Amino acid sequence: MLATALTLTLAITLAVAASSIAKATSVRSADHPAVASGGHAPKNGRIVFSRLDPETQRVRLYTVRPDGSGLRILASGEEANDGKADWSPDGRKVAFTRTFNHGQPNERTDLLIVNRDGTGERNLTQASCVGDCLTSDYAAWSPDGGKIAFMRAFDPLSDEGLPAIVGIFVMDAEDPTSAS
Repeated sequence: MLATALTLTLAITLAVAASSIAKATSVRSADHPAVASGGHAPKNGRIVFSRLDPETQRVRLYTVRPDGSGLRILASGEEANDGKADWSPDGRKVAFTRTFNHGQPNERTDLLIVNRDGTGERNLTQASCVGDCLTSDYAAWSPDGGKIAFMRAFDPLSDEGLPAIVGIFVMDAEDPTSAS
């Protein structure tokens, strides 16, 4: 019974997150298009989005005020691409994905969180995604901000390039070792 309720709760949480992403608004600069990330409306009044940094040729996360002023880099993986950002319900943190070695056989995607000012960046899934684990992706905060649901894919890949196993996991936002 508890497992069924948890599965239903996760499905609803992910469906809400997917709906929010689908409704995301495009934000564009003069030279570089960017897509605003979906998720909870932040209480801090800033929009989080990803776009290509022309200097590094990497996708980075930025925040901006709704009127377009105050553009700031939020997170920047030196050798990776950042995206799929989601504000915590209280607007204090952002969960996002970081893809390492994009397009290479050893490509890996992890979930990270960062404070709204860009400090305190932490990788939540690197230590727990080992062995046949391919990726941890699509973070969605629980309504109280205490948990993060996410998708994890496991090897081996099929002939079509699809993972053999895909599961939905939940972890404590402050203690990522609690993923179940």
